[in-house]
Amino acid sequence: MVTAHNIYRVNGWHGDKHYSSAKVVDKTVLSRKYVLLELQLLNDFKKPKPPQFIMLWIPGYEAIPMSVAGFNPPDRILLFVKRVGKTTNYIYNELGVGSIVGVIGPLGKPLILKKDSKYLFLAGGSGLASILHYISYHQCTLDKCLTIYGNWSSTDMGVIPRLIRDLGSRVLTVCMDDGCDVRGLVVNALDTIDEEFDYIVSCGPIDMIRDILNYARDLGKHIVILDSYVKCGLGLCGSCLIPGTRYYLCIDGPGFYAKDVIDAVLAKTWAKSLTGVVGND
Repeated sequence: MVTAHNIYRVNGWHGDKHYSSAKVVDKTVLSRKYVLLELQLLNDFKKPKPPQFIMLWIPGYEAIPMSVAGFNPPDRILLFVKRVGKTTNYIYNELGVGSIVGVIGPLGKPLILKKDSKYLFLAGGSGLASILHYISYHQCTLDKCLTIYGNWSSTDMGVIPRLIRDLGSRVLTVCMDDGCDVRGLVVNALDTIDEEFDYIVSCGPIDMIRDILNYARDLGKHIVILDSYVKCGLGLCGSCLIPGTRYYLCIDGPGFYAKDVIDAVLAKTWAKSLTGVVGND
């Protein structure tokens, strides 16, 4: 029998950090690919800030990095999960309310925006996770926040647009068929916008971010939340070193001002791009 106690003891350590126990208290299927998990943290856990992430361990599966999609005090953390590999398919199909899991975090650095500003959020796929956290953290209202959200198919959207609106942001959907507000890529939706923003925050596959930086380098203060391979989450293994820089995604990011990483992004030195901030297995 797996209990909160023996998860903490058996799974041991992760670098110099220990796993904390968490209980799945809510699970909402958002579409055919996405699910929203609400975890209750059963041990002391520092409040995460956007765009920080955690390492999530499901008993019987490997630990995976997951971006935090929200935090409800005093002890509830939200995860926006796209089913991609073995672990996330298990989460989508089988992980039930009441299950006990292990979490480490929060990892990475917070990158907080100036209050009372106008925000443009650009998200693709599971990159929406960190954007959801920003929307709630900055208490978005319709007059100051716009989220452009892209998926390949309109059938992947489900109730996700409503989730974004419920958090306080306007939403513009983008996909490759006629079922969204804009047909094409997230960058194509920028042609439909006729307003100015104080901040742009982009999160999604590296190809999406590259297209956006080529299009909109000078539109406000631009923050990019990068995806890469994260294994240890502590900057020890070197798997998430951003090519051509001294930055490790897991300890220096995952959010960066675009001016600090634009050369690496535009150089196309990342051979593979993952759909998500730090990846979903």
